[in-house]
Amino acid sequence: MRKIGKFIWAFLAVLAVFLCTGLATLGSVQSTGDSMTYVSGKTVMYKFSGGKKQLGSVYVNVGTIYEKIGDRVSIEIEYSSQSSPSTSGGTDLVPAYYMSNVYSSAGKNGLNYNWQEVTSGKSVSTEYLYFKASANLQLCEIVALDKDGEVIPMTPYTGSKDFTQEERAKTLDAQAAFNVEQVKAANTYFTFTQEEGLSMTAIHTLSAKSYQGCVYNLDGNFGVLSTLFMAGSVAIFGQSVFALRLAPFIASAIALVFLFLLCKDLFKSEKYAFFTALLFALGGVGLTVGRVGAPYAMVAAAILGSAYFTHRFFSKGISSKTPLKSGANLLFSGAFAAVAIAMETLSIVPVAAILVLFGFGVARIYKAEKLALEKLGVGKEEEGQELDETQKKAIAGVKAEYGYKKRVAFSFGGLAFVALTLFTFLAVGAICYKPLVLVYDNVGTHSMSFLSLIFTNALDSAKTSGLTAYTVENTASVFSWLLPLKTTYVYTAHTGTQYLAFGLSMNMGLAFLSLVALLFTTIRVAYGFVKKTADKAELRLRRIYFILLSAMAATMIAAGVKGMPTLLSATVFSAAFAAFVPLAAMSQESCACEKCKKIADVILYASAAVAAVFFALSLPVYYGFAVSHGYESVFIWTTFLRS
Repeated sequence: MRKIGKFIWAFLAVLAVFLCTGLATLGSVQSTGDSMTYVSGKTVMYKFSGGKKQLGSVYVNVGTIYEKIGDRVSIEIEYSSQSSPSTSGGTDLVPAYYMSNVYSSAGKNGLNYNWQEVTSGKSVSTEYLYFKASANLQLCEIVALDKDGEVIPMTPYTGSKDFTQEERAKTLDAQAAFNVEQVKAANTYFTFTQEEGLSMTAIHTLSAKSYQGCVYNLDGNFGVLSTLFMAGSVAIFGQSVFALRLAPFIASAIALVFLFLLCKDLFKSEKYAFFTALLFALGGVGLTVGRVGAPYAMVAAAILGSAYFTHRFFSKGISSKTPLKSGANLLFSGAFAAVAIAMETLSIVPVAAILVLFGFGVARIYKAEKLALEKLGVGKEEEGQELDETQKKAIAGVKAEYGYKKRVAFSFGGLAFVALTLFTFLAVGAICYKPLVLVYDNVGTHSMSFLSLIFTNALDSAKTSGLTAYTVENTASVFSWLLPLKTTYVYTAHTGTQYLAFGLSMNMGLAFLSLVALLFTTIRVAYGFVKKTADKAELRLRRIYFILLSAMAATMIAAGVKGMPTLLSATVFSAAFAAFVPLAAMSQESCACEKCKKIADVILYASAAVAAVFFALSLPVYYGFAVSHGYESVFIWTTFLRS
């Protein structure tokens, strides 16, 4: 058994810290429990336990709104103090409260799945409460507080005929999940971002029932497969921020593993693989993207997985002894590529770059065949030399061997990158046929074919609406990724004089070092071409350089086609960008002198130290901070993550 090296142990330690830190900061596991489907025009009626109470405030948690994204819905809370109340409604507690459906240009944004303080500061003696809304929606929970801020126990009113007793009870099954002190102390009414509200809406659509007048929505920025992945943890842990962010975070850890394995294969060194993974973990983007309840990290992990297995094929080829086993690298590569494209259609751009690497791998098989044949004397016939029977048999054997390798490569490659992609789309379309019909077709009279539904969803995932930008300032040009000077505040909320924020940007110290390393290695590679250096170390340096450069270019092109540098492109980009620092160190270590090897170590350890310092300084941005401001902040998304 091969001994595990110290840098593998070091990577496992980094991975453990990465996992523990991320899981501890994903957010609350408290769920609003089950929910009922409210139908517009009807009334949900509740009765306070123990008679009349002094009603002070009412909070509601509304999930999916069955209207178009961006539409507004009014919510009305009414009360009655009569001993025999009307089941159709009572007296308005306050004027109607308006909220948007995930996105709105009208100021308030993305309130779905978050607590809404519909009314406060009241003191009304009442025994009955009514909920009404202007649209069909998913009512998760309603909580009534007395004038002292204590939760008032209540039950569904048995005299009401709208909705069943069981349906109405679902809106009261998680009263303990509401902590008014925590909500008011930290202004954490809002824990889901706009984009996460859309993710939750898409998850709910997967199992939605068809109601007259309902408009169903999926996450139009991603394929339905990404919704399926996140739906699993939500089904287990309930409608909580922890559940929604769990699958993307696990994917970010998987992306870190694939990056380590890929660089171990690229650099032929555990040391350089470790430092690349460490820098990526400290880079900011890798950690924060995994803590956003959207599929960015899942797509990035699939792309890195595909790149890793394709490079294994490129470096190892097809083995004569175990051709099917070595060809499995292509199957895994194609499987990950298929998953990436099914989750985000424009992943086809980085996958195209991966296919170029596959092409180079096939070309190496042809080159190896040519060299093997030349050693056996092929080509000497043209110079008048006769080949004996032994040579002819050897040549026939070589041609048969490499012919088989080429057939395995092409058949596995075609099966992996074409057949698996088509199969994935068809399988996901079959599993999600009903929600696709609900979203894109007419439930009553079908007009779209099965393939049309799949194709429409694939086109839908190429949209840019509702995506989190890498940084607001960087949306204009992908070249500004080389030194991102600004931060996107993914989560923000404000109190009277403070606002809380959770930022997203690449580690500034690492970004500067990566840019310097990119420039240095570019000069180094160009110098090698001018000098016509062709030793083994130089060729490996060039190969790694062009692979990393191609990865960055592919993500830039994908962002350009998307029309917006998103977290997805930025995640893959930052992984390749950070790898230029170890590449610069390797370019020094390739020299024979001991001094150059020491310089390489200095580059690695000093860069890691700088990245760690800037990461520590940026922790308030990554995990949330509060600062004073002298103006009235526009209400934007949400607050920082709170366990």
